[in-house]
Amino acid sequence: MRSKRRFLFLTFEGVTYSSPEETEPDVENLQVLGYAEGKNKEEAFENFLKENKWILETSFSEVICIEVKERISEGKTFYIER
Repeated sequence: MRSKRRFLFLTFEGVTYSSPEETEPDVENLQVLGYAEGKNKEEAFENFLKENKWILETSFSEVICIEVKERISEGKTFYIER
C-alpha cells in the first residue's frame, strides 16, 4: 500500500497588501489556501475540501495543487536583511 503524500493548495486569485498602510493591493503573488494528504492529487483535494469547508464560502474558483516533499516545519527559513 502506498503511503499518503502531502500537497499544497494555492490560487492566483485574491489580493495581498505589503503593509497595513497600503490602500490598494500592491503584491502580485499566490495565495496559500492550505494543505492536505492523499494517495494522489485528487484524493488530497477531496480531503482538503472536507477539512476546509470555509473555502466553499469564498469566491476562489481555481486552485493549483503541488506536491510537497518535506513537511513545512522541516523547511529552511530565510531572512531578508535590510
